[in-house]
Amino acid sequence: MSDAYGTITATISSNFGGRLEELCGTLNQFEWANSYEDWELSCDGDYIVYGSIFGREIQYPTSYPSYRYAIDALDNENLHKRIYAPSIQEIEMAISEGFEMLTTTCELEFITQKIAPIIRNGWIEIVSYSTSKDGSADMEILHIDSKFMANYTFVSTGDQNKKSQIKTIEYEPAETYISKFMSEGK
Repeated sequence: MSDAYGTITATISSNFGGRLEELCGTLNQFEWANSYEDWELSCDGDYIVYGSIFGREIQYPTSYPSYRYAIDALDNENLHKRIYAPSIQEIEMAISEGFEMLTTTCELEFITQKIAPIIRNGWIEIVSYSTSKDGSADMEILHIDSKFMANYTFVSTGDQNKKSQIKTIEYEPAETYISKFMSEGK
């Protein structure tokens, strides 16, 4: 596997309803690249950026993140301790201290259930793009809206041994009994 470098950006809809600071905290519960970067508010607070230097290349960016489920840290006596289900503050501390974060893959449903509650109106779209030394390129798009609906698209091209690949995953919450009852009038 060759090194892949690129970028990751987030766009929110013009009718976005929600607190961007809270959205950053929730997004930081996930690992979006092969680094311990995090999402931050822009200087003017109007949008969010990944990493402290906007536009710089990062290694293996993705729009389908892993979940940070634990932190390997040191306590006050420099003894190893593992923190499970870390809080947003503990993740921020781990990033600043350089502690190792343990991650696991997760389903689109899990990602959506974590991020969508922050979006009271509108949507967020996270796009990543990377190129490898062999000339191949990957682009990923994650779109989550306030109705808990999500769409993830992966496009890979440039590999001389196979044709371009396009993969799409969609998540839509199951219709609840109440909403079904209301729509059918029973």
